[in-house]
Amino acid sequence: MSKITVTTRNSDPQMMAWDGDFWNCRVGRATSLDGLGEWAVENTVGLMCLLVDADKPAEIQEAERIGYRFMDIRVTLTMQACQRPSWVRLARAEDTSKLQAIAREAFHLTRFYADPSLDDERCDDLYAEWTRSLCAGGASVVLVADYDGMASGYITVNLDGTESEIGLIAVAGDLRGQHLGTALVNGAIDWAYAHGAERMNVVTQGRNVGALRTFEGCGFRVSNTQVWMHRRFGEKP
Repeated sequence: MSKITVTTRNSDPQMMAWDGDFWNCRVGRATSLDGLGEWAVENTVGLMCLLVDADKPAEIQEAERIGYRFMDIRVTLTMQACQRPSWVRLARAEDTSKLQAIAREAFHLTRFYADPSLDDERCDDLYAEWTRSLCAGGASVVLVADYDGMASGYITVNLDGTESEIGLIAVAGDLRGQHLGTALVNGAIDWAYAHGAERMNVVTQGRNVGALRTFEGCGFRVSNTQVWMHRRFGEKP
């Protein structure tokens, strides 16, 4: 969540400053259990987020044994960037409050809502604040789909050279099923291609069947599957 651009592989483990400020506790992130317990204690971590490749069942089971709890399946999809017909527009400053309202109800399938130690209303706040920060320049672009003249969905894109990544995508709850998601994804693909991207990635939840169908329908294919696990330090396994 603290990423606002496409980056190369980060050091592991690492502290997540934005997340820690938001949740008012020290939040860490890692992709391996090696030395992680000692690192978390040394860094007074309150919430540790572990991301494990789904083809490593022994590591997932060991994480469960020492107190990590399953939260989410993280699916990465990839495609070659290309030109697409698009009728989405650039977000404007006056769209921000409407997009924040959409964000508050759009992401209930994510790992934060799955974590019983995190308050759902604060999760709503998290996505609203994250959306505001992206609209304020935290993303390379925010694109909006209008319906009956109103901002009814949005998608964010981060661009780093020839690599691009979809960040957040959301559609107003009462307008789902109107193909706005497909229009937004095609708009993102077209924008990235026009700005020099050769490849685009997107991450979604394994249980978000609607999102998976939308991305695959637009040409994305699954390239990686991982498992998110959380552990509250200070709690007994």
